[in-house]
This record gives sequence, structure tokens and C-alpha cells, in this order.
Amino acid sequence: MTTFPHQSAPAEGSWRDPAAEAVPLPVLLRERAAAAPDAVFVEDTAEGPVTYGGFEELVHAWRGALHAAGVRQGDRVVTMFPTGPEALVVWMAIARLGAVEVPLNTAYHGRVLATVLADAAPAAAAVHPRWAERFAPAQAPESLALPVLTGAGGPGGAPGPAGARPGTVLPPEPELREHTTATVVYTSGTTGRSKGVLIPWRQLERSAVWCIPLDEAGPDDHWYVPVPLFHVSGKLSVYAAALTGARAVTRDGFSTSRFWPDVRAYGCTTTLLPGSAARYLESVPPAPGDADNPLRNVFVAPFPRDRAAFAARFGVRLTTAFNMTEVSCPVVSGWQLGPEGSCGRARPGAQIRIVDAYDREVPDGETGELLVRTDSPWEITAGYLGLPDATAEATRNLWFHTGDRCRRDAQGWVYFVDRSGDAIRRRGENICSTDVEAALGGHPAVAEAAVVGVPSEWGEHDVKAFVVAREGRDPDGVPGGLAADIADYARRELPRFMVPRYVEIVDDLPRTHTQRVRKAELRARTGHDERPGRYHDAGR
Repeated sequence: MTTFPHQSAPAEGSWRDPAAEAVPLPVLLRERAAAAPDAVFVEDTAEGPVTYGGFEELVHAWRGALHAAGVRQGDRVVTMFPTGPEALVVWMAIARLGAVEVPLNTAYHGRVLATVLADAAPAAAAVHPRWAERFAPAQAPESLALPVLTGAGGPGGAPGPAGARPGTVLPPEPELREHTTATVVYTSGTTGRSKGVLIPWRQLERSAVWCIPLDEAGPDDHWYVPVPLFHVSGKLSVYAAALTGARAVTRDGFSTSRFWPDVRAYGCTTTLLPGSAARYLESVPPAPGDADNPLRNVFVAPFPRDRAAFAARFGVRLTTAFNMTEVSCPVVSGWQLGPEGSCGRARPGAQIRIVDAYDREVPDGETGELLVRTDSPWEITAGYLGLPDATAEATRNLWFHTGDRCRRDAQGWVYFVDRSGDAIRRRGENICSTDVEAALGGHPAVAEAAVVGVPSEWGEHDVKAFVVAREGRDPDGVPGGLAADIADYARRELPRFMVPRYVEIVDDLPRTHTQRVRKAELRARTGHDERPGRYHDAGR
């Protein structure tokens, strides 16, 4: 096995021992509850601490409520909760019934929510009371008729409409193994509509083990988790804390103004951040006490503009990786960072290739698609829910195709170049352009829409929609202009992170000889149409 200076060879019995079978998180938490029931597992900035023993009791209550609602082994249950203990409790309760959690982005509503519900075909929904109305037939008429259980914000604080009825006999817990599906996470991927990614427990556990080196981690660490638990980044942070007996500190959403006060108040030592969050933190004017904090370990992807300056200012060390919902951190940097712009090298147990359009490896230094596979099974997605053709396409020639363009130097360092296809990355969220285009097509004045990502001052992208109006529709004939009206429509129909910042009315869209829209040309356009009603910038 090849190792590099920043990576120690995995020792037998260590976190990174490739021969060790992964312990599913529900099993691990149940064992910790038996061994140390009074130890704190998760502490929420709004709700306070929950011990392992208290967590186990909540899981049992939710298991009863879900079983009473008809959830059985093999079923899927969609969930919608803010980042916090209850989201974790419900996830574990679903798993310990032998069912599968499908956590939904809390911004989903209307058309997008209905589409995902139809695709996931769940047996029930478990949601926070603030979002329960989204699952009512009047709000999502295309959705399935689901039993909807509400959480602690419901009447009497009981999980579900009735909780576990007295005398309810729950079935024996099924055996959970590393190949068992842990969760189904919806992702835009890089092309096509959003897909449900089947994630085995081993994939999630390996992501937790490799994302931030755990060799020096232990029970005295507090992991700050201000990122969504419907994303892998939030889940693997909690998994890593549980593996090391540490405490997870949750906050419902990243806040620049609350970040450092939280870190200091809760003694947080470790955190995972999207690149945009790091940009927000470094945009705050420097202060003399910036480095006076307990935080020491920060994963961030991509790195800040000046990674050395960021680390020195805040007194932290940085690490990064290449990861996506379908894989398990196959490329990692460790703490000893490589050349500027690199996201690391292939970790032990993972193999990578950089290939051309026909899966032929390209020479070092050339750009191609990154392919991944692992030495051990179940470290890569088990496929896309209900999409065998997409699964076969992504795993053709026995390699997982990331859809991302990268290059590798002679020393094995990998550099991310760009995303293939039409995916857009905004504030840590992947957006599929076809999802936005489909929603905009519901506006009565829209004949066609093409959506692209354009550079944002905060890094990653902002969303821009180029819209062709239906014949006879005057862009200036709508109060405030047609572009602004379409932007208002998008705010009603789409999750906030998908709403275009820019809407521009165009006479036509550039096309190839096969009539495909030339999105590269749209992304490269500068300036905009100054005619009345034809342009809207929500950032103004």
C-alpha cells in the first residue's frame, strides 16, 4: 500500500485499519448509552445537552411512534428537521426499525418537495412542526398521502401524534451491518435531475474517519456542527464525534456573528466548514483576540484565499479533501498541506484515475474526469434510488465517475479544476440547473429558460437565469418588469438557495448544431440587457 509523508500507514485496530468492519452509528450509540449513560453526546445551542442515556430513551420513543404509524423494515421515511438532537434521534429510530431515513433539505417546498416525495415513495414523514404544513395535501397536492409525525414542537412535546402507545410491542431490532443502507441523501450530482444516493454505513463511517484525521481526536474534543444534517458533512461530523467519544455541539445554521461566540462558549475544538463559511469569517475585520479561542482543527473545502493567513489569524490548523455524496473522502490532505490549490492525494484504501472522455488515463498535469474506487466494499454509494441506468452509467468500467474535472501532478497531488455538466455550487449547496429550469417553465410568460452558475463575490456561484419570453409577452408590460416578476415567481416556487439572483430576458438562446443550449457561452457573457423590464438583480 502506498503511503505519503502526510499519511501514516493504517495500523491494525486503528481508526484507519482497512480490515476493520465499520460499526453502524445506531449500534455505536446504543453501546455508548449502555457503557456511559450520563456522558453528554450532543449539545444544542438552543436546546441544551442530551446524554447518551437520554438520547437512547428518545430513540425508543420515536421507534414506538414510527411503528405505530405503520413504518416497517425496508420502508423509507422522509424527514425534515433543523440541525439539532431531534434530527439525530429520528434518524437512529428509523434505522433501528430496519427502515431507511431520507432527510430532506429544509428549504424544499411546493413543486420541488412534491417531486422528491414522488421519487422517494416513503411510508411516512417525520418533520418539525414549523414545516408540517408543507406536507399537507393543500400545500403539496402532487405528494403522496403520508402519515406525518411531528417532533418535540408538537402537542405535549410527544414524538409523533400519539407516541408509543402503552403496551405497544416493538419488533426485535434488525441486525445492522456495514453494508446496510444508512440513509438516502438527495443530491444534484453534476447532470440530470436530483437523485437519491444510497449510502451504506461503511461509506459514511469511512468518510468520518478520513475527512479529519482522528489519530489525535478523543473524548475531550467538542465538534462544532453548524451545517445541515441532511448533508453528508453534518452526518459525518456527528459520526466522528461518536467514534471518538467526543461531544457534538449543534447549531441550526451557520452564523458568522455567532460562530466564534459559540466556539468559545462551548469549548469547540473541531469543525467542518464549506468554503463560503470560511470566506464569511475572513471577511470580518481582524481583531486582536482572533486567535484566542479553543478551536484547533478546521476542515474547509475549498481552502480560503490565503490558507496560511487564515490559519495564523485564528490559531487553527487546516485540512481539506475531495469528497461528494457518493464517495468517502478518496483524496485527503491531512494536516501537512501540499501545494497551493491541491485538495490532497489518494488516501490508503482508495484508488483514483484522471481520464479522458473514453476512460483512458491522461498524463500527469493534464485535466480529465476524476474516477474513484476503493479496496474494500461498501465505501462508495450502492447506487441511485430507482435509477439503475444512472447507477450503471456512474459506475461503468468498474470505476465511480465523479463528473468532476481534475488534474494530478507527478507527486500525486490532485487539483480540482471545475465541475462537469450543469451543476451549480452555491453557499455549500449543489444545485441542478434542470430543476430550476423546470420550475421557471411553470411561469405563464416563460417559453424557455437556461440556468447557469456565475462567479459570486463569496466564492462558488450565484444563479443566473436566461429566459426567452413567450411570443407576444412584452418584458416591460408587467409592473416592475417581467424579469422581476419571474424572480418573484421563483421565490414562491423554489427553495431559497435555488432562487436565481439574476434573471435576464433574452430574444433567443445560443445552441449547438444538435440544438443543445451552449451554456458555456452563457456563463462567459458579461454585461446585460439594459432595456426596461429585461434584467433583475436581487442583490441590488
